[in-house]
Amino acid sequence: ALGLFHVERFEDVERALAGRRRLVLLHGLEQAFLRTPAGIAHVRRLLQLIAATRDRICWVVSVSEPTARLLEKLCDLRSWFTEYIDFPPLDGHTLGLLIENRCRISGFEARYPTPRRLGQRRRVRFGERIRRRGDTERRRSFYDNLATASGGNVRDALTLWVKSINRVDGDLVYLSNITEPSLSWFDQLGRDAHRVAAAVALCGTLSADEGIEVMHWPSARVDAALATLHGARIIESCGDERYRLWAPAWRQVTEHLSAHRSLIPPEADS
Repeated sequence: ALGLFHVERFEDVERALAGRRRLVLLHGLEQAFLRTPAGIAHVRRLLQLIAATRDRICWVVSVSEPTARLLEKLCDLRSWFTEYIDFPPLDGHTLGLLIENRCRISGFEARYPTPRRLGQRRRVRFGERIRRRGDTERRRSFYDNLATASGGNVRDALTLWVKSINRVDGDLVYLSNITEPSLSWFDQLGRDAHRVAAAVALCGTLSADEGIEVMHWPSARVDAALATLHGARIIESCGDERYRLWAPAWRQVTEHLSAHRSLIPPEADS
């Protein structure tokens, strides 16, 4: 809206923001961060811009939890803002209300799948109950699974919801069951893959060239780690030769990396 997509200097941004009062939503601060000295300096300069313009600009900034924990240590992130809100994970009921409201605005109606159950006899009995109770039970089970797979994160829940679309028939959207991947083999990927996965998590997205800059490794080593992660469906391509964590695996991957101390774990927060 401000026409600043190609601006390269913070001074030009500050001049463009002069004048009338505005509300600026900066979604995904991690996208502006690279885990290098220059990347840290870049984020600090951005925070200085926010502080310098707060008399006329209402800044609303979101950042992923792993990156927020690191920037709190490096930049005293909380001190740059008047309000700092940690959003707790949302439960399935709340996610369902939010997503279905967006569907209504867009003119779509969701149709939910019959939940999976173990054991043929249990599946048959549960199926009879589903037929009696209709979409209510299907809906509840779907959003409970979605909350588990997404860790209660709205952005990841929306991504998983879209990925679960089986087919669209007019204004009806038919969904498939959410399947949360098992990462019991994550440790077997090796330390190189873990360290690059942590860099991807902290930066939101990462290119191979940025991986070389962050890790100080030769290109062959970075490429090998990225290939391992991509082959294991830990990361996915997001265009322009960049990678991001695969949404269905995001929560489990960040938990594994925190357990390995590749990311600052939640309990380390003060």
